[in-house]
This record gives sequence, C-alpha cells and structure tokens, in this order.
Amino acid sequence: VVEAARKKPAAAKAAAEAERPVPWQELAKTAKALWGVYFEGCTFPLWSIDLLADGALERHARSVVYYYSDGEDLDVVRRLALQREPANVGLHRCYDQDMLQKLFGHRIGAYAEGGGAGLMPNIAAYCLTPMRSLAGAQVDVHVINLIGYAFDSVEQPDYQYFFPLHSRPEKWAELVARMQKVWRFAFECARRQNLKRVLLPDVGGGALSPGG
Repeated sequence: VVEAARKKPAAAKAAAEAERPVPWQELAKTAKALWGVYFEGCTFPLWSIDLLADGALERHARSVVYYYSDGEDLDVVRRLALQREPANVGLHRCYDQDMLQKLFGHRIGAYAEGGGAGLMPNIAAYCLTPMRSLAGAQVDVHVINLIGYAFDSVEQPDYQYFFPLHSRPEKWAELVARMQKVWRFAFECARRQNLKRVLLPDVGGGALSPGG
C-alpha cells in the first residue's frame, strides 16, 4: 500500500496559510545558498532561482507530494525528506558538508543511518517541474524523484544490507520486492495525476550499480 503526504499544512490551517503572503524573495535567498553548497558541475540551474524569486513557482511548490509505504514511521519519513544530501555518487559527497551543516543543521543524509542491520524507509517525491531546452523553451513536466538502491560502493548502506546477494536468495527476493515498491510509487503517482504515459528511467542502474 502506498501512502502520500503533501508538504502543506493541515486542512484546518490551509485557509489561513493561503492568505499569508509567501516570502518568495527569502525562499530564493535560501535556494541560492543551497546552490552554493554543491560542487561545480552538480548544481541545479540558476534560472530556477530567478523564477522562485518572482513567485512564478507557486503552483509547482504546492504540487509537491511525498510517497512512502504504508506502515512506515511518519517521523522517520519526514526526517528522510528534510535531511537529504545534495549530491552523492559512489558515497562521494559532492557538496560542502560544513556549509550544509551551517545552513540546514546536518552534514549527511538520514538514510546513512541504515546499513547491515536494516535500512531506512524508501520514499519518493513528486513535483510539477519547469524544464528548459538548450534553445530556452520552457515546459512543465510531471516528475517523481525515485530513489534506487545504491551498490556503487561497499560503504553504501544498501550494499552493506544486501550483499552478498548470490549466496543469500532471501536477500535477492527482498531486493526485488523493494524495487517493486519503488516502481509502485511511480505508477501510483501517475494514476493520481491522471497521466496515461510514464517515461521510465534506469532507476538503480547506471552510477548506482556495481561498476556503474
């Protein structure tokens, strides 16, 4: 069973919150500070910060929905959603950890607390997302950020939990079941957004796979 939680106040507070002016300029300053945390080549586009400052992303911001499996501890899910790492490839953290700590209060993601004894919950995040072509044309795209299981380093929590796979068929079966849940997030999201087609990327492949 897939649960979904919108990043917005409870219904009783929603009307009051809607009447308050959104501090888009302040949010843009926060986004620019986050942009500065990334290593060169890993950043998100600066034009998105300009849109945020102009208040042009309100519809996009209000579209955000987090997906998680039924029965997960909601406090842990919230912490996973908030305590994220800007970029991590092969357990190489492509960002300034000291700056992240100063700005947001953590150096590494909450998912790192998992490992051989057990994993943190798998979650996904949907957001209507503006994208631009090289020619500058802009379109809104339905994007759900799925999190594949990372085996690109023996130090990754997922690697420590699942490997060795071939000598432990129960681990392979669990990995298959967990990946099914990952894809279920995508298709449940598409159903809720009334979408007829889903472009499937290689979630868990590429850089996250052994030798990727």
